[in-house]
Amino acid sequence: PKPRPRILTPSTIYLLYFIPNANPSTKWTIFIQGGGWCWNESFCLRRSRATRGSSKKFPEQGSCTCMNADGDCNCIYMLYGDGASFSGYKKDPVVIHGTEIYFRGITKPRATLNYAFENLGLDEATEVVVTGTSAGGLSVFLQMDRIGDVMRERAPKFERILGAPIVGYFLDHGNYRGDSNNYTARMKYVYGMQNLTAGALTPAFLRAFPDSPHYCFMSPDKPLFMFNSK
Repeated sequence: PKPRPRILTPSTIYLLYFIPNANPSTKWTIFIQGGGWCWNESFCLRRSRATRGSSKKFPEQGSCTCMNADGDCNCIYMLYGDGASFSGYKKDPVVIHGTEIYFRGITKPRATLNYAFENLGLDEATEVVVTGTSAGGLSVFLQMDRIGDVMRERAPKFERILGAPIVGYFLDHGNYRGDSNNYTARMKYVYGMQNLTAGALTPAFLRAFPDSPHYCFMSPDKPLFMFNSK
């Protein structure tokens, strides 16, 4: 694997792994690391000090798995460093127990694409598969429409984008205690806490659920092939 490139985003240095194909290829995989969500401020503060919450703790090198049909691709591995699948944006830092943290996950996919176009040859791509595990799989639902739009705008030979999220399913259902400590309530809180309306959710998503936009995580209009364990 090549040493990780460094990408400057508005709040920090963001890092990714890039594994070029052995032979010239116009097919690409963008593989997004998982690692769950943080669903309240205190949890997000703890995450910011751990391996999935700060680029300061990312390993120097890593691997990347092609998900294109023939296994032949240039592969970008996006490390996490976030707590909401790269979906939030707040301009100002949030102070939690006297410590500033940033909710600016949406800037990282944008910075990744800009770097890949300017330095890695993504402008020559004809096919992109967007994949990821767990929270990375949820990132596929949230990000692939936007990635596809950028590809069509900036890659003249681009033909198609495919999503291949490797994910589980969560029921929209209360827990056995009947309290608010359930998945749906947590996602609703994250929606406001990290300000997902700033860019993660498209206008079509918001029109579909105007009274409950925190449900709008799984409505991309690009081809999806979901993987889920039994």
